[in-house]
Amino acid sequence: YAITTSATVDGDLILVSNGTYTEHLVFSTKTLTVASMYYITSDPADITNTVIDGSYTGTVVTFSIDATLMGFTIKRGHSTGSGGGIAVAECSPVLSHLIVRNSWAAVNGGGIYMAYGSPMLSTVTTVHNTATYGGGVYMETATPTVAAMTIDSNSAVQRGGGMYMNTSTPLLSNTTVQYNSASLGGGVYID
Repeated sequence: YAITTSATVDGDLILVSNGTYTEHLVFSTKTLTVASMYYITSDPADITNTVIDGSYTGTVVTFSIDATLMGFTIKRGHSTGSGGGIAVAECSPVLSHLIVRNSWAAVNGGGIYMAYGSPMLSTVTTVHNTATYGGGVYMETATPTVAAMTIDSNSAVQRGGGMYMNTSTPLLSNTTVQYNSASLGGGVYID
């Protein structure tokens, strides 16, 4: 509700208390920062204790505008298209200190789907996500900057269990890809 209310304006910070929130966030009109208490405390427990649960009823977080999401566990997303946990389209948000887990997409990016943008990802973990292509992460014509990312135990039916890069040029640093599986490119598939 705080994202769409007229009381918020571009540049606002919305702090979220620990808890589990069953909902779907859509960043489409305002360049907000939405953060758990991790923003203040730097305590990793705030990441695991502040959960956005998609309840397998759609993409959990959708970005079509530059915004910032920090300090959450994103789980149980379900997309009949692309982006089960997080979907980023034609924008460049900041995704920081997140765990994206147990999400599914019928096509691309069970955990995270990025297309036609330059998002920044820092200290993000994708774990136990599934898709046809790019179980953990799928990039399509994207140029993300990725630092301190862990892509662990994701799976793809076809290609890129951990990560699928389709005409994308990411800048990757300190990124761990492990224990992922797919028919082709269990860890990373580049197309």
